[in-house]
Amino acid sequence: MGQFVCLLATLVAAIAFVQRTTGAPAFAIDPAFSEQYDNFEKPELLEGDIAGFGKYRTAKEAIEALSSGVDRNGYYSFKWENKILYYTISIRFIDWERERIHRAIEDINNHTTGLRLVERTDATVQRNYVHIQRGGPNTGCWSYVGQIGERQFLNLEVPAYPTAPHCVHHGTIMHELIHAIGFFHEQSRTDRDEYVDINWDNIEKHQQHNFEKYDSSVITAYGQPYDHSSLMHYGMYDFAINRSIWTIRPKPLWEDIEIGKAQNMSEVDINKINLMYPPQ
Repeated sequence: MGQFVCLLATLVAAIAFVQRTTGAPAFAIDPAFSEQYDNFEKPELLEGDIAGFGKYRTAKEAIEALSSGVDRNGYYSFKWENKILYYTISIRFIDWERERIHRAIEDINNHTTGLRLVERTDATVQRNYVHIQRGGPNTGCWSYVGQIGERQFLNLEVPAYPTAPHCVHHGTIMHELIHAIGFFHEQSRTDRDEYVDINWDNIEKHQQHNFEKYDSSVITAYGQPYDHSSLMHYGMYDFAINRSIWTIRPKPLWEDIEIGKAQNMSEVDINKINLMYPPQ
């Protein structure tokens, strides 16, 4: 009996550890579902999680080639028609994963005044939409930026085992959805050098394009202040050669702000979405 109690206590402690370290409910990871991933070819990614720019070296080159209109951190030609982003969710997601996706969508809808995220129900009319797919190990978290036409993918890597890293976190899901809405990362803003420093020596040469900034002919911040607390901001050690040394950090005036850790939209994130998609 004593051995059973000890074993039960160990199991409970293990479950608690998994929940703390991964955010995934350990009891919900059913091995029978672990192989039910969506099959796809992973696109070339820009800035770590932006799909659709494979033929271009940088997002700036793609933007200049694909659009002459400016309307984001976005562009006129990439905005969602009628201010509606239609979406579908893969049937392969298990219950707790699907619940988190719905919660993230609801959070965005609760804070936006013009744009609506609406589940797709009519394939003949709702031709342009985002399909949220259940990604397997090492597929990452990524999305296209804005509406690209017909079906486009948003990938969420799910935990292959209880302690595995994954993308099914509230903030991560919203981050990728905001890309799909039409926004790039905050630190690609025209004015970013006034607010953050970049440690180029700790970034691999082939990764330095991820830290480019774009001029005002390419993107707009809608008159909003630079936002270190944005859900769309890089973290201090992203793309680091030496993970103990920073690659991007706030300038001294804002050094107490922790970047890249947000799990909810900031006031500026919300303002920019509402300015891109105003209610009238």
